[in-house]
Amino acid sequence: MPLRSAGYTHEEDRLLCQVYMKISQDPIKCVYQSFDQFWSRVAAAYENGKDASWSKRTKKSIHCRIQTTEKETQKLHACIKQCENIRPSGASNDDIFKEAKLMLLDDPKYKGGWKFDPYDEEDIMGGSSSKKPIGVKKAKLKRKIDEQTSLVINTVEEGKTKLLEKLEKTNPQRQQHLEIQNKNYALKKFKEENKILFRDLNSIQDPNVRA
Repeated sequence: MPLRSAGYTHEEDRLLCQVYMKISQDPIKCVYQSFDQFWSRVAAAYENGKDASWSKRTKKSIHCRIQTTEKETQKLHACIKQCENIRPSGASNDDIFKEAKLMLLDDPKYKGGWKFDPYDEEDIMGGSSSKKPIGVKKAKLKRKIDEQTSLVINTVEEGKTKLLEKLEKTNPQRQQHLEIQNKNYALKKFKEENKILFRDLNSIQDPNVRA
């Protein structure tokens, strides 16, 4: 049985999100490629861009990590929306983001909080986290948020938006391409028929054909 690979570092997550978004936003290749081809491209781009000291990641591992990132991003995004609705007007984005992270921490499915923070839990707590009550953990988490976490969220969310926009533009382009192909085929067929119609009848030796 193969050994379980080490968890992804924040640097790995950041690179993985970047290559995933870049490939997802390719308006041509993203549409005209299979599921397996897409993830092969993501895995290859990640492998080419990663540091030599990082763990080797399989295509399956990368796919699962992106799914996990998207799932938790969507959950945090829902928490942000809730916080926006209950917070008073004038609340800063940082305040809303902090409240959303605390809300996520209250969810039994996300007891570890937002996994893509640029700090490990022990670094945040200043030592062993098991000795700290949950109130202290929340207070520490609230003070240790930085822009890298926002980057992961923005990268995924903005990337999805751009991908949908490009796909909307690509579909009419594909339809136009098919229409052009059909017109070219019809024109070619028309020319072939005209060649027969305008042939010099005197050049046809077979009287049955001439008739």
